[in-house]
Amino acid sequence: MFIKEKAKKYIKNICVSAMPFMLAFFMIPLNVFAAIKVPVDTSIEPNKDAGTDLYESRCYYHNALPLNISISSGQDSSVLHDEKYSTSIKLDEGTRITVSSETKMHGLYVIWDCMVPEWTLQIGENSYTYGKYNFLHEYIELPEETNELVIVIPNAGDQTPIKGLNKMRMSDIIAFDTPDVPVWVQKWEPPCEEADILAFSTHSDDEQIFLGGITPIYQAEKNMRVQFAFFTTHWNTYEPIREHEKLNGLWLAGAKYYPIMGIFEDAYSTTYEGAAQSINEDEAALFETRIIRRVHPQVVVTQDYLKGEYGHGQHIFMATNTIKAVENAADENYDEYRAGREERHERPRRRVRRDFDPFED
Repeated sequence: MFIKEKAKKYIKNICVSAMPFMLAFFMIPLNVFAAIKVPVDTSIEPNKDAGTDLYESRCYYHNALPLNISISSGQDSSVLHDEKYSTSIKLDEGTRITVSSETKMHGLYVIWDCMVPEWTLQIGENSYTYGKYNFLHEYIELPEETNELVIVIPNAGDQTPIKGLNKMRMSDIIAFDTPDVPVWVQKWEPPCEEADILAFSTHSDDEQIFLGGITPIYQAEKNMRVQFAFFTTHWNTYEPIREHEKLNGLWLAGAKYYPIMGIFEDAYSTTYEGAAQSINEDEAALFETRIIRRVHPQVVVTQDYLKGEYGHGQHIFMATNTIKAVENAADENYDEYRAGREERHERPRRRVRRDFDPFED
């Protein structure tokens, strides 16, 4: 019996000692499979005409028509069909972009790379105005099928005078021969004016990281009217591609209504007071109040006003001013409506899914 127990203990010690080597051995096939996955190109390709190419960001426009694109200014048009959000070309007012296809075009998808005013589309003798809702990614069901069309570049308007944003910029042009476009084509509706849920996000990516369950559950699954509004803009930062990323993320999550874009500069701080050094508190509260009045939500959702999730001062600042804005909008001087209630995201709450009913008292 003693020999048997000694043998069992000896075998157990061998197994424990050998466990790391066994795990390493079994990980070898997994490492091999990982090594042969399709690589992601993250190289940087500076584009002198764009000033925005900080990331390699291919989109892979499947099922799109092959196009011939020419620019009246003589600029290289290859950037307009290189399948990248991260490249764009600056265009002067009045520049004409001619798009032609051997197959008649039924729909047009334009990816701008700046704040978008109204612009003109010409088909033959007819002119049409688009850009009414300032969509950065705009899909157009063409009023008539055609083999050729012309986009006339408008005046850039009041663009942020930083990093060359005083000119219009375009990233991509895509066309289709059928109304049945791929799911990656973003067919936005204008911002909702009678929302069930209005969600405020400080920056692009906060809507996914901290408020990510709202769109797929309440918009896509429960078919409620969910409207997102952003507090800051990224056009005047070194990461303008985040303006594209916010749209891609919301669309993929099931969003339907085009988000209301922010106007304040993105700046990191660790406290409310730090954020207030670059953004006026009254202007912030007024900005959010006007959005609430415009959207008429039953529920207002904001971020963590206590700790800013991980300690971001702008998160605290934005969320605190959401509370002020709800109070402003409910004041008797505002005769449009009264917001039903707030739902705040606070870091200590671990649940991602919040089963609140926007229609309950």
